Parts: sequence; structure tokens; C-alpha cells
Amino acid sequence: MESLPLESLEHGSYVQIADRKIWVTQCGEGPALLLLHGGGPGAAGASNFSRNIPALGRHFRLIVPDLPGYGRSTKGIDR
Repeated sequence: MESLPLESLEHGSYVQIADRKIWVTQCGEGPALLLLHGGGPGAAGASNFSRNIPALGRHFRLIVPDLPGYGRSTKGIDR
């Protein structure tokens, strides 16, 4: 089976949760696997898992959100 191209994560959509917009991308087929990234400068779903996505996407439907305050999701989170 062929690896998934990372470009497949360029297309996502926003999910509205209360007053926050969360960017979520999905790719692959199979059982759902949620990939949650850590924090730090430049943290975002697709960039943090770029080395894992092609292999995991061959076996799972990947759900890769940008957590609040990171990537394309709403910034300015409360502490």
C-alpha cells in the first residue's frame, strides 16, 4: 500500500466549540486515530506529526486537530 502524501492534510475544516474555532484535518482509512500535538513554538497538528502521517494513514483514519492557541485554531486562550 502506498504512503499518504502530506498534502492530504492541507484541506481541513473548522469545528466550532463554544467561542473557539478548531482547525481539524483528516486523512486515511480504517479505524479512527486521534493525533494530539504538544505545546511549544510552532506546534500544530500536521507539522508535529509529519513523519508519522504517511505510515499511520495507511491503516487508520487520522483526525489531526490544531489545539486551541496553535496552528490555524483560535488564538488567545485563557490561562
